[in-house]
Amino acid sequence: MTTYRAVLRFRAGGPAVIGEWSTATTPLQDYRQRVGIYGSDLAVTIQVTEEADGRHQVLRAWERGSETASVAAAPGG
Repeated sequence: MTTYRAVLRFRAGGPAVIGEWSTATTPLQDYRQRVGIYGSDLAVTIQVTEEADGRHQVLRAWERGSETASVAAAPGG
């Protein structure tokens, strides 16, 4: 089973606000909304990850006011 997570931190290593879904559409929408709301704060980090079969991949990442990683979600995700 594939799990997608959107993780928001207001400072590096700080507490996280985490959402978890079984399809990629909702966490990617959540990522865009969080970047729009919190992305101008240079301390904020936002990630969308995909976890399947023991593998962990960052699909999107926002750090220091810009996107630092962008990978297409798996087909059917």
